[in-house]
Amino acid sequence: MIENATPFSPECFILFSPEFIFTDLEVKTKEECLKIMSQAMEEKHVVTEDFYDSVMDRESKTTTTIGNGVSLPHGSPTAVNESKVGIAILKNPIMWDNEQVQVVFLLAFRLSTRDEISRIQMFYKEYVTLIDSEEKLEKLKSMKSNIELYKYLIQ
Repeated sequence: MIENATPFSPECFILFSPEFIFTDLEVKTKEECLKIMSQAMEEKHVVTEDFYDSVMDRESKTTTTIGNGVSLPHGSPTAVNESKVGIAILKNPIMWDNEQVQVVFLLAFRLSTRDEISRIQMFYKEYVTLIDSEEKLEKLKSMKSNIELYKYLIQ
């Protein structure tokens, strides 16, 4: 992938919205982080009121940390009205189960149509290249606003 090229293909752009991107988010716990992110989605009717509970239920089963200070929590597809990805770059790392986390991608995926499933598969494939190096993670953490991060993802 060429430097400065968008991490995601146009098919995935619809998954991102500036209103679900948080930079310098100050939280003390994963619960607080996930509540803020889930509420933002719920207010825009992207997810149902059951979404946060489904995310926490999922968290109770096994950790969603994936290494390098990144967590990839998600809720039940039945609590999702429209597929979106919430992103939080935390001001300071927090303990997320047994690992320090500073970058959170909250996945709200419906998976109800073939196109949607295809888009989500593409997201995962491209997501891996977004976080596959310390350098790329530092770039994400350096973003100063939700708009700056949003543009980085889709331009």
